Amino acid sequence: MGVITLKIDDDLEEGLRRRAGEVHGAAKGAISQSVEEALKLWLSQPASAATRRTYVGLWEGRQVAEAFDLKTLARELRAKGIDPRKVEIRTEPSEPAVTRMGLRTRAAPG
Repeated sequence: MGVITLKIDDDLEEGLRRRAGEVHGAAKGAISQSVEEALKLWLSQPASAATRRTYVGLWEGRQVAEAFDLKTLARELRAKGIDPRKVEIRTEPSEPAVTRMGLRTRAAPG
């Protein structure tokens, strides 16, 4: 059995403790059991579209192709007779802006 130590928001912790107590009672391991159930449920679901990056090909100002990886996007563009090198490619959701803060630390501008 693995051990994971993590930090979560105080409000989330309070909600977790309350719900674990409601569902599993005050027994030892109630929080671990609740987290394990939540993770199993989360892992059993397919990755949502919101968490996947989509590549969109724009040609002459209009969207002509869309794919989850660049290789597939290029294949779709070639199938439509469009040279992939002449297409503007955007990612959705767009890449977050990142500012270098030191050797290994990065933070969003703000």
